[in-house]
Amino acid sequence: MTSIDRTSLAVLLDRMIPGDADFPPPSRIELADAMVTHERFGAMAEAMIAALPADFSTRPKEAQIAVVESVEREKAAVFDPFVVALYSLYYVHPTVLAAVERASGYAARAPQPEGYALKRFDPAIVAVPASRGPQYRDAGTGSSS
Repeated sequence: MTSIDRTSLAVLLDRMIPGDADFPPPSRIELADAMVTHERFGAMAEAMIAALPADFSTRPKEAQIAVVESVEREKAAVFDPFVVALYSLYYVHPTVLAAVERASGYAARAPQPEGYALKRFDPAIVAVPASRGPQYRDAGTGSSS
């Protein structure tokens, strides 16, 4: 990977997720560094920065936003994976997860291993489709099962 303009990347990330009183902007949680060094997302960041003008970080905010909107329209193959990378890294950061917990009142964690209480499974709810038998052709014999 070539050297990437981390200043432009940090500005770009903050334009895409500006942050507010509850959620930090990406620059506050050093997301640009995390993205550049990520084995999968680093290349996406590099491609996105390559799609921006060299003076992106020094342009006025409104001009930066216009550039990002232009890249979104004209270079979706670069922009779309970059957005996935951005959200994938941002919404797993501990500071952001804590903000999600405060905003929602729920623990920002995977459902397992603690899980959720479920009703005991009732096989009667699948009795009708189960009585139909297999609905596929056996590839080995060519006949229906």
